[in-house]
Amino acid sequence: MADVIARLAAKVPLAKTVGAAADLQAVLKTPPSVKVALYVLAFDRGGEIKYSGPNVSVQNVNTQLQVVLLVRHSAGERVGAGARKLADDVIAQVRGALVGWAPADAFEAISFRAGRDDNYLAGWYAGQQVFDTAFRIHNEVLP
Repeated sequence: MADVIARLAAKVPLAKTVGAAADLQAVLKTPPSVKVALYVLAFDRGGEIKYSGPNVSVQNVNTQLQVVLLVRHSAGERVGAGARKLADDVIAQVRGALVGWAPADAFEAISFRAGRDDNYLAGWYAGQQVFDTAFRIHNEVLP
């Protein structure tokens, strides 16, 4: 996940904070002090063991990355149109940074899965962009 965070920090200039978080609720409960922030969450799902031989085992793992966007825009808005516009610009940069790129430990390039708006409250827009990738666990099995 560190590779993904570093890539977003380098390729999404609108984001003033990019980091990891424990879970979505932690992100939503603690708005940042900057106008645009991104937080990366990950969910790994193991697949079948692809290879098992003398002293080695290889398993594919599918990873779902959630990039949570927090965007502040409170110029007297009630429904968040300005925040939505800024969020759209951030989303374009996030997708441009990640789609087709592969982190160092991945064997599949990142692909876009879904986007959703979570809420708009007190000048803060919260939404998610969800991406997929995969990596392999190579495990040396000692007798």
